Amino acid sequence: MNDDEPPQRQIETLATSTRSLRSELDRMREINLRLRRQLSTRNTGLPADEEENRHMHLSLRFTNLLQQSCRRLVAISLAGTGEPADAERIAIELSRVVRILLSESASPAGLCRHLGLDPGTYGPDIGELLVQIAAVAGRLPNAQWDFQATIGAPLDARRQQPWEACDPWAPVKFVVTPSWRSAHCVHIRQTVFTD
Repeated sequence: MNDDEPPQRQIETLATSTRSLRSELDRMREINLRLRRQLSTRNTGLPADEEENRHMHLSLRFTNLLQQSCRRLVAISLAGTGEPADAERIAIELSRVVRILLSESASPAGLCRHLGLDPGTYGPDIGELLVQIAAVAGRLPNAQWDFQATIGAPLDARRQQPWEACDPWAPVKFVVTPSWRSAHCVHIRQTVFTD
């Protein structure tokens, strides 16, 4: 990138580079999944469970979308406020963003408004993020996002995990990211902020 270029051109160049890197990351995930299948077959002598591998791949992909793309948007938004952002504030805002992204009425412009970000700058990235989330969700149509938790109760390790450095033995304060489950199988555990 050339510092002499106009800012809008620099932004377009960065957006193009970001899309290219995301595409490369998806390609690397596919290669990783293929290699895991091969390793599983070699280690056990049996074919890998395709359904389990598919769920694992989708779970990793969704988790990466949350941990990278959503977290980046939250960080940019909070940096724009000029106020310090502790772990709880980041988790609260991420929880709000994830709920918006997973709602049926999610839109790039609406999320930009919520985050206080310029739709012209961040709208295309958010639009692409919505497409990626829909692609993950569409590959497991019977799965659902679960934000339900008993506030004040102990963490349920079968379906929940603590948010980052939160104490796993402390009571649940709020859900940061939902679980993703189908029937009685939890593919991704909730992350919860604890007291």
